[in-house]
Amino acid sequence: MTTKVVLRYLDGKDKITLLNDVLDIAGLEKELERVRSSNKKSLDDFNIAIKPNASMFVRRDDDGVTTDPLLVLALVEYLHEKGYPNISVVESSNAYELTYTQRNPVTVMTAMGLNGGVHSYVSGRPEMTAHVASCQGSLLPYRLVDLGADTTKISTDEMPQGFLKLSTAWLNADFRISFAKFKTHVYGGYTFLIKNTYGCLPEVNKMWHYHRPTGCAKPTIVQLKKCPAHFGIIDGIIAADGWMGVKWDRAIPRRPGFILAGKNIAETERAACRIMGVDVERSLMTKEAIDFLAETAQLDGQIRPLKKWRNVPGFIVSGFPVTEKYYQYYRFQQTVSDGFGSLPFKRKPIGVALTYILIIPLLLYGFHRRHWIIQKWKDLCLRWKLKSCGTAPKRVRADLDRLDSSELELLLECFRSGSAGSPKIYGHKVYANNKWFLLPDSTFSRLVRIPEIIEELKTSSERSDCVREVQARLDILKQKKQ
Repeated sequence: MTTKVVLRYLDGKDKITLLNDVLDIAGLEKELERVRSSNKKSLDDFNIAIKPNASMFVRRDDDGVTTDPLLVLALVEYLHEKGYPNISVVESSNAYELTYTQRNPVTVMTAMGLNGGVHSYVSGRPEMTAHVASCQGSLLPYRLVDLGADTTKISTDEMPQGFLKLSTAWLNADFRISFAKFKTHVYGGYTFLIKNTYGCLPEVNKMWHYHRPTGCAKPTIVQLKKCPAHFGIIDGIIAADGWMGVKWDRAIPRRPGFILAGKNIAETERAACRIMGVDVERSLMTKEAIDFLAETAQLDGQIRPLKKWRNVPGFIVSGFPVTEKYYQYYRFQQTVSDGFGSLPFKRKPIGVALTYILIIPLLLYGFHRRHWIIQKWKDLCLRWKLKSCGTAPKRVRADLDRLDSSELELLLECFRSGSAGSPKIYGHKVYANNKWFLLPDSTFSRLVRIPEIIEELKTSSERSDCVREVQARLDILKQKKQ
């Protein structure tokens, strides 16, 4: 039997429409019904777990590093519309626990925008309920779950200890979806669906528990045998490349503009490798997984060359697995290569000291900041054009710089309505002034600035000054498009 892998590009569509089209063509609904029928469960009892690439989130403007939260919530909405209301979005902790504060998985997911209806992070907890909005404006519930909060030991001769600890939520799910990000990684040169399932392993210090004794490939394979992923989706709308693509998108991310999906995660991963131009064999984890997941596959779609894409150099990919055996070195290089995070994720003092004292990490950080400087130059050029119209308080101007025309128009309407309440964000839909606004091409890092700007302006004069600047920005952006 031939499995189908579907690849589609934006080509004038918005990303939410593209996702829904790809899911339909790839047969997600059909696969859901097949598994549900075999499990003999009702729609309400059929438990679907979605694993996005979320644990690497520390800076909210690095849109190329984590799965787009608006796409994840669009998937939640899609599943609800197909009659499946029992949905969890799941994640576990990772090595950032060593270098940043507040790294509970639920806190991370809410900070990156996966808690529909709330635009700020919540304190650490094992689980919470959030909502996404339907096309009609009704609120559809789903759960955010910490995969490390409740675990079970399964017996296996493949692990040195004779067992592997797995998350109960992931183990008991009836249908598992890996929703990965298209980006580079020092381990194998890329990180897609299979590496994303490694993130379901519940131990906080993964370097110590998985990398050190066996390498991370072995526990991933054991987990996949016990908890197979039923469907895979790769978000290639915005992506991070280069040596540090796993952590940074360098403030100006790449925009491949595609979504890839299929029911066989190994074959879908193989197609993603073809798009990136990397050998699937580079990653020991993927190589082992393909050995038992491989099927005859057909790609439905045409691969387009990536523009200005930087892959991870071969010597780094070749040397990285060796470091897994030396825990202290691995922990050291992890610590010094981290940057600074947005609240609530603050770098711990030892990490800050190491980053700034050592020369090589400084150079890596400088490479990252070079692109940040380019973005700042563009912001300054826009502010120069504003001249006397730039009357908004300085403390909100950096947030205004990040907004596109559609977000600025919504912000302007909120100001002019006189409403004291802040907008609420439910995926790519915004509820403001008793009306629903659809902003499918926005990112959460832009949408979240709308309520933050409104809450920051304390007086009517500040709001009036901001309105003048927003209108001036809109006029300049409209002139650019003409």
